[in-house]
Amino acid sequence: MALNKKNQITAILITDQLKKQHPLTWCDKVITIKPSDNDIADRNLALKQAVTRWVIFLKDRETVSQSLIREIKNFVNSADRQGYTGGQLVIKKVFAKKILNHGTWTPKKEIRLGRRVGKWVENRGQASWQFPGQKIVFFHPLIDKPYEGLTQMLVKINSITTKEAQKKHYNKQTASLLTVIFSPIATFKKVFFLKLGFLDGLAGFNLAVLTSFQAFLEKSKLWLLNQQEKNKEVMVDN
Repeated sequence: MALNKKNQITAILITDQLKKQHPLTWCDKVITIKPSDNDIADRNLALKQAVTRWVIFLKDRETVSQSLIREIKNFVNSADRQGYTGGQLVIKKVFAKKILNHGTWTPKKEIRLGRRVGKWVENRGQASWQFPGQKIVFFHPLIDKPYEGLTQMLVKINSITTKEAQKKHYNKQTASLLTVIFSPIATFKKVFFLKLGFLDGLAGFNLAVLTSFQAFLEKSKLWLLNQQEKNKEVMVDN
């Protein structure tokens, strides 16, 4: 479906691979920005640079299906009549080639499509695009593939747990051996049973195991940092 001229769309793509070709030919313009610590400021700058009426924010690991593309085009062509200024995309993550609906990676809604208005702000530690008006929730999901494979995921888990352990140690938090042992078990039960991860089958089980492993690593690293601090104090006293 063709877009009315006044309803052209700019895609603002968040990507490390600026020279890579991305399948966004259905958009009229594409602006690329790199992920950074200044993520919110970069998004707002790109929003100001957009010249089309509509803007959609995407990450390079996300896939927009043909069904979602058609839904978006239908929406922007009829939004004025229906009184909408933007829309929320339902983001579903993929793990082991399966789209997950439960557990740690439950689907979430984010405002990603809107007119070239408003600004990005931090809301409870998350980037949020805020602007006035009524928003629609799109039916077809945006598919997010956070990791290319298990190796990449394990590298990320290692990095996250190191930072979290260092942050908690700096804030004088501690971890006991009992915490190291039982925290992973509690995490697995929470993800797999309470958050219904078992409904995602083997993929849900594997993700619950990896999430509990992440809890184990974080508590273990914090415990090690605590022990190193105690050893330093003993050496000073001696």
